[in-house]
Amino acid sequence: MFYKIFLISYKNINLIFFIITYLKFIFMEELNGCEKVTCPAENGEFSLHLPNPDSCSSFCKCDWGIAYYFECPAGLHFNAELAVCDWPESAGCQK
Repeated sequence: MFYKIFLISYKNINLIFFIITYLKFIFMEELNGCEKVTCPAENGEFSLHLPNPDSCSSFCKCDWGIAYYFECPAGLHFNAELAVCDWPESAGCQK
């Protein structure tokens, strides 16, 4: 009897956690520019870093078709040619 109650509440906790996580993702996810980036469906040999269309100081890292947001260290801009964070005068970003 206790075992069945435990299983039911364990399933309920997982369901509640899933719902909260999903709602947070839907309603509280801040738009950061990476949602505008199209990534390839499969990963290549190396990870793909793409410029953020909304910001010079960040970039989007592709992983299996999803673009993840990353900030460059303070004072640096993303250099699309080298795919690294670089000094603003070297990065050439004009946003």
